[in-house]
Amino acid sequence: MQHHQYKINNKMKNVFFLFAFLLSLNLIAQQTEGTIYYTQSIKLDIELPEGQEHLRDLIPSSSDQTKALYFTADKSMYKDVGDSGGLTEINQESDGTEMQVKIVSGSADNRLLKDLANNKMVDQRDFLGKKFLIKGAIPEMTWKITGEQKKVLDFVCQKAVQTKDSMTTIAWFTPQIPLSNGPDVYGQLPGMILELIMEEGKRTITATEVNFEPIDKTILETPTKGKKVSREAFKKIQEEKMKEMGSSNGRTVIRMEVDDRG
Repeated sequence: MQHHQYKINNKMKNVFFLFAFLLSLNLIAQQTEGTIYYTQSIKLDIELPEGQEHLRDLIPSSSDQTKALYFTADKSMYKDVGDSGGLTEINQESDGTEMQVKIVSGSADNRLLKDLANNKMVDQRDFLGKKFLIKGAIPEMTWKITGEQKKVLDFVCQKAVQTKDSMTTIAWFTPQIPLSNGPDVYGQLPGMILELIMEEGKRTITATEVNFEPIDKTILETPTKGKKVSREAFKKIQEEKMKEMGSSNGRTVIRMEVDDRG
């Protein structure tokens, strides 16, 4: 009788472990689709023209933007959401001349589609009121995973470091979201990136909310708006336009267009 009771308990134990295994698989499956909201923060270190240093206290020390990563197992869309932020206008009379400081950071229609299955991406960019469309492969990344850990939101994250062109990028990723993805072009780690630290801390992208609800798949449609250019051509356009920064007719205009794509 006791032997028979042992067999029943053993079967129940096997059923329990099978149930727990299937439940864990289901939870992991649920964590391969959803939305992650990030705050991108950029420290502003702006050199004012000579004679206008008194405007320093009127300029914010940082510019923050809200971004969202809509993701499935093989595709994602990273885009601006809500108010793009970072726009500051200051008007001040000085010796009878109106001076204006304008800081422009980002725009409301930047979006980056990553096709992870085919290693391709389409980058739609707004720059000084014009749209550009950049297509190509997802940049290859070489990470060194360290032994450091910390929590971002309720997720245990591991630290990874990448150095390219003398610039170091730090990523905190979590295997609890088992996708090799992250904000912007970043990814290629064994888990979702929830925080990025770049340019010696001058630019950070940090997750503020994770939602595993199914997404509207139309969000993952390929961007089509904008003039088609290569990444090299777009960088040249940026460089040329940024040279136009400066002052004219007593009006100071400071423009800061953030290049999220490296």
